[in-house]
Amino acid sequence: MSTEPTPGIPQPAATGSIGRGSLLLFGAQLIGNAGYFVAVLILARSLGPSGRGTLAFITVTGLVVARVMKVGISQATTVLAAQRPEQRATLLSNLLTYSIAGSFAGAALVCGVLLAAPGIRPGDIGPTELGILLGGTVATSLSDESFLLGCRRMRELSSRKAMVGWTYALVVAATLLLFGLSVPTAAAAWAVSQFLIGLSLPSRSTPPSRCFISRARSRRRCCRPSPPKTAPWRTGGSCASFAPRP
Repeated sequence: MSTEPTPGIPQPAATGSIGRGSLLLFGAQLIGNAGYFVAVLILARSLGPSGRGTLAFITVTGLVVARVMKVGISQATTVLAAQRPEQRATLLSNLLTYSIAGSFAGAALVCGVLLAAPGIRPGDIGPTELGILLGGTVATSLSDESFLLGCRRMRELSSRKAMVGWTYALVVAATLLLFGLSVPTAAAAWAVSQFLIGLSLPSRSTPPSRCFISRARSRRRCCRPSPPKTAPWRTGGSCASFAPRP
């Protein structure tokens, strides 16, 4: 497959720097990890050792299945979104469609195996927890940052990373206040937070700005060679206007 940019389509100029982008992402990760730390403190004080182990099994299984079922489409979306701006809307829709379908198929297979073989799953996991695992896996697959990275939208990517951990912490705290924390409610809080994070993915790609396109068109017009001027005596025109006046 050719990865050359499409001729005639103006490519957005690279902005920012590596240092600035790295600093934004680093700060966002620190803020997001602080939110995860708060969520872990709440869970550790509310669940016993057995409950924490069961919750870890559900969350880790969902994360692994969602990542495996991507089969490299996230990396391909990052590269193609950077090289083909005019196809970003199609790339985003393909990414979301395959993420939902692939994660649902993988999670359904895993949940079916765990339901058919009770001996290989923790004792606290029943049909309710498996249903939460299925929904949480699909929601986790929607939390994909490859499209924003390919579009070089570092500010949106940084803000997204910063809010991920705190979204989980707020949902866990709300669940504790409203329903109390047990293995099913804690797992449901994880699934809901993943769904809310997935909703923050942009619904469409941002097209090139009109001012950029107008500048590109004006640049092409300015750089277009103008036709050579022809002297009037070579075209049969009158030379009276060039005669010296007394």
